[in-house]
Amino acid sequence: MGKVIGCGFCGETANITGEHLWSAWFGRGLGDSRCRISRQEVSGEVKRWSKKTLDEKANVVCEGCNNGWMSELEKRVKAIIGDMALHGTPKVLQPDEVAILAAFAFKCAVIADLMHDNRIVFFGRYDRWTFAKNLTIPPYVQMWLGRAEADRGVSDLGFFSSPHGFRNGFESGVFTYSIGQVLLQVVASRWNKRGPRRRGFPDYSHSGLWSTVLTQFWPDSGKPVKWPISVALSESQVDALVRSWETIQIPVESRRS
Repeated sequence: MGKVIGCGFCGETANITGEHLWSAWFGRGLGDSRCRISRQEVSGEVKRWSKKTLDEKANVVCEGCNNGWMSELEKRVKAIIGDMALHGTPKVLQPDEVAILAAFAFKCAVIADLMHDNRIVFFGRYDRWTFAKNLTIPPYVQMWLGRAEADRGVSDLGFFSSPHGFRNGFESGVFTYSIGQVLLQVVASRWNKRGPRRRGFPDYSHSGLWSTVLTQFWPDSGKPVKWPISVALSESQVDALVRSWETIQIPVESRRS
């Protein structure tokens, strides 16, 4: 599948509207701010650019989705992370809040994926459609939460394959995203060939510095999640986290579905 025609979630081809990569409420809250966007092109080259405003949009969703379930999701996530993102206010996220944050992070990852116009879409049509229906996140997705020092926006989407000779090859997409002081990372990893369901999915874990400043919050453990767990990452550290996918390795362990 190449470029998606129509709404990236429900498939509607009429009334396509622009969806903000950063929520409009966040841009209004920060006032003058900036964002940095990067993505991996089909050639493997990583394209990076900056903007002085947080108004990046993608015409990839229909009016029904944009003004319906997506608008409701934005309202719910703003109530949860608004003060965290804008003011760095500490919070203990309850399980229902964790689920909303995860849905928001996955939605942003899909929007960033759909913004590519020169590579195959990573998240499949069925997974996007199912998510739009009931906010079900695919079982091959993992997420981490951290804190960023700078009041800006960062969006990065990169892709990598398993090392040559790896017995069961996999492909992964890594989406790193900050909305003010809230830092999110979404890793979606799946085997290249479909196998028995008991095989599970490639399981990724952070090590070194990243394991001390990021906390995994998805798949849902059913427990509250404390934020922040560490000091805020500086702008250069966030950029290093963004670049880390270029040399990342996933352990051979697999996670059950």
